[in-house]
Amino acid sequence: MILSTCIDLAADAAGPDLMARLRADLAARKGAGANLLLLGRQEGAIVVPGRLDALIGAPTLAADADGAALVAVLPALFSLPFHVARALSAADFLTGGTMGWLPSAIHTRSRATGFGSEYAVADEDIPAKAIDMVRATQALWDSWDADALVIDQAAGRYLDTSRVRRVDYRGTHFDVMGPLNAARPPQGYPVLVADEGDAIMTATDYQPDVLLVGGEDAVSLSAAIAAWRAGGFVGRVLAKVSPDGVTGACPLDQAGAIKGTDGFHVIAADAPTALAKLRPIGLAPTGTTLRERLSLAVPPTPHSAKRSIAA
Repeated sequence: MILSTCIDLAADAAGPDLMARLRADLAARKGAGANLLLLGRQEGAIVVPGRLDALIGAPTLAADADGAALVAVLPALFSLPFHVARALSAADFLTGGTMGWLPSAIHTRSRATGFGSEYAVADEDIPAKAIDMVRATQALWDSWDADALVIDQAAGRYLDTSRVRRVDYRGTHFDVMGPLNAARPPQGYPVLVADEGDAIMTATDYQPDVLLVGGEDAVSLSAAIAAWRAGGFVGRVLAKVSPDGVTGACPLDQAGAIKGTDGFHVIAADAPTALAKLRPIGLAPTGTTLRERLSLAVPPTPHSAKRSIAA
C-alpha cells in the first residue's frame, strides 16, 4: 500500500534553519509510514515564485530520505527541459533510484507574473505546452543508453560514446538537441506523477505513472477511480484523503471503503497523525527503486530497443 503526503518547501524560505526544519518534517512523515513524499506542494497548490525550488530541495534532502521516495513538484510551463532533465538525473542517482516528479500546470496565471510576459500561454495551449515539456525532458534522458557508462579504470574508459547521441527533439513549444550532459537516470525516467485536476491531464494521450484522484466520499472516489481505469489509465492510483474536510478529498475515516486504489495521498495539517491511522490498511511497497516498488517497467530508450532487435 502506497502512503503519500506533501512537504511544503515554501514555508519561511528565508529562514536560516529551513533545511533543518524540512529534515525534521521529512523524518516525522517517514516515521509515520509515508513512502512517497511530494516536495513543494501544499493542498494542491504549487508554491509561488521566490520560494525554495523542489529541484533544489530534492537533492539536498536525498540523504535524509532513507528509502522514502521523493517527488519534486515543478511548474511545467516555466521549466526548461534541459535543466529539469539534468537535475532529476542527479537526484535519481543520489536517492538510489527513488526519485519522482510532478510537472504541473496548476496556478499558471499567478506564476506567470513572476516569470514575465514571454512565458504567457493561451489557456487552450496550456496542456500542449506542459506535455511538450515532459516529452522533451524524457527525450533528453533517452540521449543516453542505460549501459553507456563503462567506468573501467584499468582500461582508462569512462563511457561508451557510441551509446550517447543527439536527440533533435522538435515539439510544438520546445526544441532540444542534446545530448544531456548527465547520465540516464537509474530508473530510465524518474516516476511521473500527476493530479487528476491538473490541466495537463486534459490531454487524452498523457499517461503518468501515478495519478492522484479525489472525491468527496468513498463512493464518489471509487467511481472516479473506476472511470479512470475504464478510460485506459494503467498506472498506479492514489486516493486523496483528509481528516480536515479538504475539498476534493475523501474523509479519512472512509479510506477503508475506497475501491480500486493502490494507496492514499494524505492532505492534512498534521499529516503524520493521519498517516499513522492509515498504516494498518496495508504494508509499505518493497523494492530497491521506486519503479520496482510500484511494479512499473523501466522505459527503454528507442536506441536500446533497436540494438535488441538487431542482436
